[in-house]
Amino acid sequence: MRVFIAVIFLTVMPALLFAQQPAAQKEKTTPEERALHDDVVPAADNAAGEDTGEETKKIRPIEEIIVKSNRETRPSKTVIDVESAQPVGSPQNIMDLLGDQSMLDYRGKTNLVPDDDTYYLRGFGSDRFASSIDGMTIRKTGGRKSSHVVDYALLPPWLIERVEILPGPHSALYPGKAIGGVINFITKTPKKFKTLKPDIGLSAGYGSYNTQIYNGVVNGAVESFIYDLGFQRYSTNGNLRQSDAAINNFYGRIGGVFPRDGFFTASHSYSRADRQIPVNNNLDVMRRDPLALFDPDYPLVFNSEFNNWQNPTWNKVANTTRLNFCQPTPFGTIRATGYYGKENRDRRYPAYINKKNPAAGVYDASWETIFWQYGGRVEYEITYADDHTTTAAFDYEKLEDGCGRAPSYSLMAYRKKERVGIMAGALQHRWNLSKIMDFTAGLRYEDVNILVSNFTTSGYKLYITGKPTWIRRHWAGIIPKSFTTFKFDKIAEFMRDTSVSVGVSRIWHAPDYHGTYNPQGRPAGRWLRNEDGVGYDFIVTRRIWRDITFQARYYLYDIIDYFAHNSAFSFFSGKTAPAGFEYKDYVVNLERVHRHGIGLDLHGEIIDGLSFHTSYTYQEFRYKGKSLTDRLTAKIELDGQAKHHFKAGVRYLLEYTNTAFMADYGYESEQVYMNPVEVAAETYVFYATRNNPFHLLDIAIEQTLLKDQYYFRHLRIKLFIRNILNDIYQDDLGYQMPGRTYGGEISMKF
Repeated sequence: MRVFIAVIFLTVMPALLFAQQPAAQKEKTTPEERALHDDVVPAADNAAGEDTGEETKKIRPIEEIIVKSNRETRPSKTVIDVESAQPVGSPQNIMDLLGDQSMLDYRGKTNLVPDDDTYYLRGFGSDRFASSIDGMTIRKTGGRKSSHVVDYALLPPWLIERVEILPGPHSALYPGKAIGGVINFITKTPKKFKTLKPDIGLSAGYGSYNTQIYNGVVNGAVESFIYDLGFQRYSTNGNLRQSDAAINNFYGRIGGVFPRDGFFTASHSYSRADRQIPVNNNLDVMRRDPLALFDPDYPLVFNSEFNNWQNPTWNKVANTTRLNFCQPTPFGTIRATGYYGKENRDRRYPAYINKKNPAAGVYDASWETIFWQYGGRVEYEITYADDHTTTAAFDYEKLEDGCGRAPSYSLMAYRKKERVGIMAGALQHRWNLSKIMDFTAGLRYEDVNILVSNFTTSGYKLYITGKPTWIRRHWAGIIPKSFTTFKFDKIAEFMRDTSVSVGVSRIWHAPDYHGTYNPQGRPAGRWLRNEDGVGYDFIVTRRIWRDITFQARYYLYDIIDYFAHNSAFSFFSGKTAPAGFEYKDYVVNLERVHRHGIGLDLHGEIIDGLSFHTSYTYQEFRYKGKSLTDRLTAKIELDGQAKHHFKAGVRYLLEYTNTAFMADYGYESEQVYMNPVEVAAETYVFYATRNNPFHLLDIAIEQTLLKDQYYFRHLRIKLFIRNILNDIYQDDLGYQMPGRTYGGEISMKF
């Protein structure tokens, strides 16, 4: 029934809105615009310059499609313009603007509290896809009871000008971990202002669960000197028990604009985020924990590692400084970026001294990890005529971490240690072979050094007998990439604006994530090999009408030595493990894994002001090895993801009333988690736990009250309803997401 309601809503609403549009509004395109879409040259533009009273038809090749919506789909990537994006709600971070991409899967405990690494790209987590800022990958060592690689809460939308999503491992300019692809956030390009008056933007929003968001942004320039200031405050009570959050982001940037559209900027961001960790809330927990209580006013929660009396929190202070340089020259374009960051993850909570004997009391089990990261990237791009473009790049990153506040440990493990060092060089060439073929080939060399901890922080005892306290590992590989596009404009009239693309690239990935090489502190990285394999993409793209574009993808990743956690079936983790081989199978390399996927995307503008988007993704992991032991591990590691994702939406602007209507629909199939239970020695029975499929429908109406009047560029008010169907669902096992929520936002620019 809910599917029926959602489909009817998204199908009928555009028709109703179109029917209500005045006749004068139905066709606003000029003859030049119609010529662009229909390849008709107006008679006034003919060679003689004569008005013949009719239009002379002439076929013209279109090298680039002009897209009026906020996105442009190319075979190799999707580009999303942030300024023109129209989200249904009040976005806290840049990822809130990408929710209509079915290839992106949100996997958080609640969508009210921005968290780290809550998105999967093509079924891969943050350890197998790259998030980048201006081409520089965002990294931390991560780990410590959380992945904690990218904290999206620190990236407000007003930092970013556009987003590039590159599905698949086909660019040599990004790291080996980018198996699922890349999400590249491009910061705003500095520009000169005609006057000393800066652009000022303010917004305030309020919604269910006392959710509040405030933004203030100032962009200005004095001749060639530019400056930017930004502030964001976000807070919520959350829908789960003990899920409050308060996040403050500050940002400042200065720089200069050079001739030939070059620039240099220096920016600094400061963030303070205080977040509670949702706790268990069910009747059974009271039986297992004498201090735990059940509160029927909150949804049921089953899978938290904490109970209500512990009041767990994780707070952070983060500082990041970035430099960015770009200068076109007669001999090519030089780009350089560098950054330094420091942030922490401060988890505070008490715990039982002995879980089996709660009467023994509790102790302060808090633990703070501090992360330092440094990186730099230099890129040189040179174009030879219009047919050849060569790009050379070099990047380096160093990741450090150390213990901060950890009162339960009498002997601190280490204060600061370099854990990961990555150097890489890339050479990529794009060759426009002819009017019907475009070929890009690249080579990337990546050198990875990792320091694996081999001791317990509580007693400084060695895990692996006969090995040093720090085990150094090194991996290096050459990674060829290729992507070819065949364009059929010149072949036949009916095949114009149609292309077929094929990407074939090597997959090479070292275990550069703490949760892989040191999970739960165990030295699994001592025994691991790098992942290897090949990624294939087959893509068909066609412009159907106006700027309505359809794209179909099939992709296959053939991954050898796939990293998989194996603690449930480990033979080398107990006291009987052979000396010198401890934890040899705590994390294993699965012999072979296939990742199959299908992606369909259709979007564009039907009439002026009425645009839509639809996307569908099918994804499935398959274990293709022969090892029976690995097959058990694969059951756990590769399950737990929905196979089907469908997202759709419409945006309609009534220009004569300055009213915008928005609606988004999403569907996700069930997620099945396999849980092993050992019923006899080395004999397991698997029990399936399911997250039910769900349907989400969000709607909003936005009214522009003032436009280019009284010093206002615009003054808008928006009202929205999220999950209007009030579907009860989970994105992460054991945590119920919010039901129907309401909100509003007022925004202005002047």
